[in-house]
Amino acid sequence: MEDCFLDKVDIDMSHVGWFDANMCAPFGAVLHRARQALNAISIVNVRDDVEKILCKNGLLRDYGHILVLDTYGTTVPYKSFQPSDLRYFNHYIKKYLRGKGIPTMTQALRKKFYEGIMEIFTNAATHSETKMGIHACGQFFPKKNSLDFSIADLGRASARTYYGVWTLICRLGKPFNGRSPSETRQEQGPFRVDQD
Repeated sequence: MEDCFLDKVDIDMSHVGWFDANMCAPFGAVLHRARQALNAISIVNVRDDVEKILCKNGLLRDYGHILVLDTYGTTVPYKSFQPSDLRYFNHYIKKYLRGKGIPTMTQALRKKFYEGIMEIFTNAATHSETKMGIHACGQFFPKKNSLDFSIADLGRASARTYYGVWTLICRLGKPFNGRSPSETRQEQGPFRVDQD
């Protein structure tokens, strides 16, 4: 989509059989970039179960799809922030991460926990020099007692600076067996493309 300007772009999702809700953060960043280039974006042929995920967290609201009510309260809605929106992002994480598997903590530990997430946002705002915003989204899985939360931007990237997508994966009560959360995510994948 990098070469598209003032075009009509149809994103055909007919072969997407699953989409991790937290990956709406980087997907939303790419869609935002395409819209900034004055492209008319349509997301078409979305399977019902995938559409429900993408509508429940609000990503598809700006693309002609209706918001689906999150009856279970497990969604961390898709939001886009400007780098200067530190206090809005702070309010967002405190509002939407509450009750989503975050364990009971002392006030001091809870403060440090949220400071860590805020540092990721601050790094994106400061080091990436993004002009396309910072995008966040997540999903809580009560049966697994697991929270997947991602922050994405489209700023500059180098080995010495922040880049791309940060994903916080909390698997509460279960050890990682010596593997990092990112290794756990790589095994599962953010989405599945079905082959015909």
